[in-house]
Amino acid sequence: MTGLSLNEAAALARKAARGAGHDWGMAEEAGRAVRWLSARGLPALDALAAMLAAPACAPRLREGTLDADGPLCPIRAGAAVSDLACLPGFAGLRLRQVRTPLLALPFAAAAARATGRAVRLTGAGGATTDGHALALHGDWLATTDLTLTLCDITLVPVPPIHRAQVAPSALAALDALAARTCAPATETSRRLGAGP
Repeated sequence: MTGLSLNEAAALARKAARGAGHDWGMAEEAGRAVRWLSARGLPALDALAAMLAAPACAPRLREGTLDADGPLCPIRAGAAVSDLACLPGFAGLRLRQVRTPLLALPFAAAAARATGRAVRLTGAGGATTDGHALALHGDWLATTDLTLTLCDITLVPVPPIHRAQVAPSALAALDALAARTCAPATETSRRLGAGP
């Protein structure tokens, strides 16, 4: 495993998401999600690498369900969850076929902060967040359906972790995607001291 600071992890996530074709807004969301998860000791960069390795679709809202024509992108679906948090009908919102649902958890935390109530997600096991702390069990990396509900619970805060851990293969995949955001070197730039 390789350790990165939370800032490095978030920056890598932003560049990798952008290199994979996400717009800068969604890339920023990916960076924030990776930072939030990494501060709780979760394999956020590994999950992001898995999510970016295969296509995932933008959500559409129909009758209390976010779904798509294929696996649902957890970053785009999570942004929708954050936007819908204070609207009637948020409790009971369903998300169909979310790819790497671990990446949706920071958006549930944002919804909890917005509503002032804890958010519980079921489907991949169980997860509850009050916006800061997170109680989690089950498999949050496999594609699955999720249901969000509101609850009144207080979670015990856990001290934050200040380093993100990432598997070497995931780091290599993310670095390759991030490299797509760099301008190619030219003779002029090399003469002026830019990279190799």
